[in-house]
Order: sequence, then C-alpha cells, then structure tokens
Amino acid sequence: MSAEQIDRILHAFNGPPDRYRRDEVEEAVALREEITPRLLAILDEFATEPEKHTLPHLYAVSLLAHFKEPKAHQPIIRAFNLPLRVEYAQAWLRPPPTCGPRRSCQRSRRPTTTVLPARSPLGGTTSRSPSAQPALVLA
Repeated sequence: MSAEQIDRILHAFNGPPDRYRRDEVEEAVALREEITPRLLAILDEFATEPEKHTLPHLYAVSLLAHFKEPKAHQPIIRAFNLPLRVEYAQAWLRPPPTCGPRRSCQRSRRPTTTVLPARSPLGGTTSRSPSAQPALVLA
C-alpha cells in the first residue's frame, strides 16, 4: 500500500503548479522512512536533467530539510550548484532601458559582458570538471 501511496504523492508533486500540495506533503511526512530514498533520487535526477523538472525537486528539498536527512546534504549541493543558463542569466543582467525626453524607451544596444564566479555553498569556488574554469562569462 505505501508504494502506491508514495507514487501517488510524487505524481501530485509533478502536477501543475496551481497550488501547494499540503495534503500530499502531510502524507509524505507520515511516510518519512519510505519516501526519503525516492526524494533523494528526485534530487539526483534534477542535478543531471534540470529541464525535465518543474516542482518535484522543490518539494523534495523542503521535505528532506524538514526530515533533517543527513544523506540529503550532497544531493542538494549537486542539484542547486548547476551552471546558470546563459539566456536566463542574460535576462536578469541586462541593463535597464534607457529613456529620455526625446528617445523612446529601448534597451541599450551595447553588449553586456559579466563574469559570475561559480561559488560553492560551503565557500570557495567550484567547477563541475577538473578542466572547467571557475567562472561563467556572459556576453
């Protein structure tokens, strides 16, 4: 019965983000021992294929933090230490539009170059592979 219950809970977490799944979260808390390995697997999967997930990884992190699960430390770091997607980062780092009394509001046409250091939650810089540079250059 609990395997079916866990599948139903995780399926609900993967549903549309129209509301917080309070009932499913409370059921997950009641099934702490059984659901913890599945939550860790969700984080590992999110770390390798972030585009595939919408919300399950957020429920997994919040539940594992609530459980104070020691095995969750490294999976959480791997899942949220992903390199920024260039398009997403550029949208946030783009300068504000330039507006003046005689100009229409348009964004500056000069390219923006920004270097973002890859920081570890434990301090210092990190990289995904030994040959990778510890910075992300956006142009």
